[in-house]
Amino acid sequence: RSLALGGTFLGRADDATAAYANPAGLANLPEREASVEIRGWGFTHVFTNRGRSVGDPTGAGFDTVAGLQDGEASDEVLGVSFASLVYPRQRWAIAAYFHTLADFEANFATQGAFLGTSPSGARVFLQPVVSRSQLQIFSLGLSASYRVSPRLSLGIGLSRYEFSIDSNLDRFGIDPDTFEIDRDFLVNSQTQTGKDSDLGATLGLLWRVAPRVQIGGVYRQGPSFAFETQHFILPGLLDLPPISKRALFHVPDQWGLGVTWQATQRLTLGADYYRIKYSVFVADFTDVFSSGVGNVDGFTADDGDEFHAGLEYSFPNGSRPWWLRSGLWYDPEHGVHYSGDNPGFAAAFRQRDGLWHVAAGGGTVGARHQIDIGIDYSKRTTTLSVSTVVRF
Repeated sequence: RSLALGGTFLGRADDATAAYANPAGLANLPEREASVEIRGWGFTHVFTNRGRSVGDPTGAGFDTVAGLQDGEASDEVLGVSFASLVYPRQRWAIAAYFHTLADFEANFATQGAFLGTSPSGARVFLQPVVSRSQLQIFSLGLSASYRVSPRLSLGIGLSRYEFSIDSNLDRFGIDPDTFEIDRDFLVNSQTQTGKDSDLGATLGLLWRVAPRVQIGGVYRQGPSFAFETQHFILPGLLDLPPISKRALFHVPDQWGLGVTWQATQRLTLGADYYRIKYSVFVADFTDVFSSGVGNVDGFTADDGDEFHAGLEYSFPNGSRPWWLRSGLWYDPEHGVHYSGDNPGFAAAFRQRDGLWHVAAGGGTVGARHQIDIGIDYSKRTTTLSVSTVVRF
């Protein structure tokens, strides 16, 4: 439901998904609810694939394109994204829930790029790679809400997050004279593997400021996880031990504020704003190539501002009303990018543009159950959601 509304839910928080999104809304639910949601994610990965950042192409091998050229690859994931059970009483409620924060896969291969020459005159390449990555973050949580007054509710949640990462990237050789790729010559390889867990807290409020206007707010603490990295040098030729390091993955903290306005008996409008601390992505940044601390100067990630807007229009239809929903939101650029003087890092970690998402969907409710569908689309991600709520 919230997906179809473009993510505008902080000022509503009026169903079981409030257990994670804004726990303050739980105390306003009139009945016990159980819910489950299934989502399918489609990812389009954009990466530096080939080209020449300086000079004119020679026409040899892969050196045929002026300027750096992006490539694209796609992956799909399907799974249970949310499930909850809510138990409300007169002025308070508690809920237990499962939530998928991330379920991501990326598999791609690049052609390689020519980046110029070093001070010594040697050619500098962004070597061709074959990469596969999988990252998952799930949480189990408990939330509670208390209705302070008929107009104000407060909520708190505590989640235990489970993290796993499994990735491998292989770099291959390039003939410096012919610009041909040698897939039999493995230059180096990096892996990232591990499982970890951490706790995170959520605070929420829901305030009805007027009969048809409601404001919601949330603060969500991001967890942090440890994993292992290994860097193998010429693994097919040299029997050297890998350079191993412990690294950290930080999930950003976020603050959100939303408002919902019931414009008419049938039409409801909403808007949400989130401030997300994406700069934490470069906290404890790890250089896997170096046996020491490594030079990680020049890597940055910008904190982001998300803006969401959505509307819902109801059709009474007797005992089985139904709704149409649509939404729009802006996802700011939040990848790690590089602005230093290393040409390889500069080519691989390029700053890109933010994305606009459009969303749509609908739902219907019966005597004791509700079914909703929604889709969210942007140039790089597509999410399809089907959910049901049972009241008892």
